[in-house]
Order: sequence, then C-alpha cells, then structure tokens
Amino acid sequence: MPREKAIDKLSDSEVLALSLWITARPRSWRRDLVAAFEVSGQGVTGYTSELQRIRNRLGASFLARLDTAEVLKAGEAVARARAGK
Repeated sequence: MPREKAIDKLSDSEVLALSLWITARPRSWRRDLVAAFEVSGQGVTGYTSELQRIRNRLGASFLARLDTAEVLKAGEAVARARAGK
C-alpha cells in the first residue's frame, strides 16, 4: 500500500488557498505562513479561513512535508475544475 502524500490531507479549498499563498510569496511562503499562524492571521494580507483550518487541523510542522510544486499543480487543477474547464 503506497504511503499517503501530505497534500492528500488537504481539501480542495485548502489546496487552492495554499496555492494562492505560495504564488504570492514564492521564496518565503513557509516562513511567512508559520508567522501568520502564530498570530492567527491577524492583520496578515492573504490569510484565509482555509489556511487557519490547516493550522488547526494539521499544525505548522505539516508545512515541511508539503512539496511546493505539487501544491501549485494541484491548486491549478482545482481552479480549472471550479472554472468548469
């Protein structure tokens, strides 16, 4: 049985929110998101309820297991599916 990928733990809306976060902060997305987690997103531009849900369910350490390219690719797929393409 293959091991579950970290991204498989995320809902489509969480994948999309995380993909948008990464796109806005490509070089420092993990560090910036952990910092936002520490203040529950208060005053942080681009912080959404989906990102808060990731923090509450999976914690900041979960981010280290995510592959950036995989999240971006999955985010594009979710966006396409929602647009009906």
